Amino acid sequence: MKVVTGFTGKERLEREIEELQRQKKKVKLDGQIKKLELKEQRVELEMERQIMESEKQIEDLERQIKELPLCTHALGPI
Repeated sequence: MKVVTGFTGKERLEREIEELQRQKKKVKLDGQIKKLELKEQRVELEMERQIMESEKQIEDLERQIKELPLCTHALGPI
């Protein structure tokens, strides 16, 4: 017994093609979203690395300042 769907074979195939094209677009968009998320994560990690590097440089400079001898005779009183 044949089920009547109201669509001819051609119409059914056209609808299936349209659905597959929608799915293809969704997969493509999902892939682009994933790439952007990974890129954002890399940028955040790079920023964190730079912050840590800057903090280390600040600590090094503060240590160097503390190690400098106090020289008041050339500059006068500080």
